[in-house]
Amino acid sequence: MLNIIKAELFKLKHSKILLFTMLCAFVAPFLTFFEFYSYKMTNSALTISFEEIFNQTLLFDLGLFSIMLFLLIVSYLFLSEFRNNTLKLVLAVPVSKNKFILSKIVVFLLWVILIAILTFVGDLIFGVMASAYGFSLNLALSHLFNLIIGSFCLYLAIMPFVFVILVAKNIIPISICAFLLAVINILIYNMEYAIYSPWLAPALLISGEYVNYSGNVLISVGIILTVAIIGIVLSLFYFNKKDISF
Repeated sequence: MLNIIKAELFKLKHSKILLFTMLCAFVAPFLTFFEFYSYKMTNSALTISFEEIFNQTLLFDLGLFSIMLFLLIVSYLFLSEFRNNTLKLVLAVPVSKNKFILSKIVVFLLWVILIAILTFVGDLIFGVMASAYGFSLNLALSHLFNLIIGSFCLYLAIMPFVFVILVAKNIIPISICAFLLAVINILIYNMEYAIYSPWLAPALLISGEYVNYSGNVLISVGIILTVAIIGIVLSLFYFNKKDISF
C-alpha cells in the first residue's frame, strides 16, 4: 500500500488543485483578519490578541470553510480515477481494492494535515498584520495542535461522503452536500444540541464552545467515530462488491 500512496503523492506534485487548496488554507485566517478590521473601522482603538485570532479561525475554518474544502479534496482524489479512466489500469495490476481505497484515505489525511499547518501559518501572518498582542510559543503550538486535531475530527466526519462519491461518480451531489452542510452548520450553530452534529462538533469541541451547549462531549466524539466507521465500511463493501463502470 505504501507504493500506492507514493504514486498518489507523485501525481499530486503535478496537479494544480494541490496549489489551489494550499492557497484556500489562508481563507479562514483572512476572514478573521477582515472581521477584525471591519470592527476597527468603527473603533480605531480596537486591538486584538493572538488568542482571539486563533479561536475565531477555528470556528471559521472547522465550522464552515474546511467542510467545503475537504469535500473538494476527497472528490478530486476519487473522481479523478473515473474521469481519467485510470482506475481500470490500477485494478489491472495486483492491487487489492481495499488497499486502493485505504491509500486514498491516507493521502486525504496527509492533505488535511497540510491544510491545517498552512492555516496556522496564515494565522501567524495575519496576526502580525493586525498587530495582535499576546503571542507566545506555547499558545502558538497549542493552536497548531488544535487545528490538526480538529481537522482530523472533521476528516473522520467526511468519510461517509467517500461512499457517496463511489456511488455517484459525479461531483454535483458532493457540491450540493458541501453547500448544504455549510448552511446547516450556520443554522444550527445556536441550537442546544448542535454539538451532536458530526460536521459542526469538531469546531465546537476544539474551540471550547461546547461549554455553551447542553450535550455530552463523549457522545459527540462517539458520533464522529461511528460516522467515520460506517463511511469507511460502506465504501470498502461497495467498492469490493460492485462492478466498477467507467
